Amino acid sequence: MFFFSSIDRTKTHEFNEKYQQIKEYEFKLDQLNRENNELRQQIKNNQQENEIKLNQLKQEFDEKRQTNLQSQCEFIQRVSLLY
Repeated sequence: MFFFSSIDRTKTHEFNEKYQQIKEYEFKLDQLNRENNELRQQIKNNQQENEIKLNQLKQEFDEKRQTNLQSQCEFIQRVSLLY
């Protein structure tokens, strides 16, 4: 009976160690998942900010181009008046 009892205790100890390892891995995995989700959210936020900035730059470019075209037209008109 003592022999089986010793085996049972050994198996129980091994099981408890494995169970503890599994719990530790689960905890680490949960941590990594949280970090991953935070990073995904940061990426999403950065993409949105970049889109907004890009649209602002496009608008500024279009405005400056329009102003430049107007200036060119005015210059051409003035030069043509000279002749």
